[in-house]
Amino acid sequence: MSAAYGASAPRKRPKPQPEPLASLSEEFERLASLCSGPDTTFRALLGSMTPRDHGLLTLLLCVVFCSQIPLLGLSIPFGAMVAMAGVRMALRKGPWIPRRLLDRRLPSTLFRLAFHSMAVLLRPLERWVRPRGRFLTEHPGVRRLNGAALALTGALLMPPLPPPLGLPPALAGLLLSMGIMEDDVLFIILGWITLLLSIGAMALFGMYGFAGVELLRARWV
Repeated sequence: MSAAYGASAPRKRPKPQPEPLASLSEEFERLASLCSGPDTTFRALLGSMTPRDHGLLTLLLCVVFCSQIPLLGLSIPFGAMVAMAGVRMALRKGPWIPRRLLDRRLPSTLFRLAFHSMAVLLRPLERWVRPRGRFLTEHPGVRRLNGAALALTGALLMPPLPPPLGLPPALAGLLLSMGIMEDDVLFIILGWITLLLSIGAMALFGMYGFAGVELLRARWV
């Protein structure tokens, strides 16, 4: 026998809405809170980045370079990790870190200072960075170009450069990472411009040595 006349059809349950992603400043404050002990590891830090699917890796590393604190032999592995992340992004693969670097002990004081400073710096910028030009940022060719730019940025960060030579490529990686994470074509363009300026600074250093560094210091500092 058919269902009773006028019986209402079962209502579809509304799909649960995904939780909003934490802002970049909140992510860095959380990372800073993980650096409370004498040392930390990338394994501990990466475990807190699941909302971004480890997309904060290059941003995290570039923040450390932006702090201009001596890295004591860490510039080569950190720069190599940025370069590797860029290569894998260009190849449309996920991030990867060697196991021995995942468990390497890192100074918590350095990372806590860098993360907290970055959280303070990002708060006023968060109202400016937002999804813009997704028809460009989501194009596979553009993603490959951005990955290549990050790979070049990592290569520029690897040598132990004197201040302020290490700052322009670190800022380029920072802007590129923010633009890639938030699908913001404006920040990606700013990152490319800063990367080109970084290459010019390296060329100036190659031609004039430390005299060129002093010229940059007089203009930037």
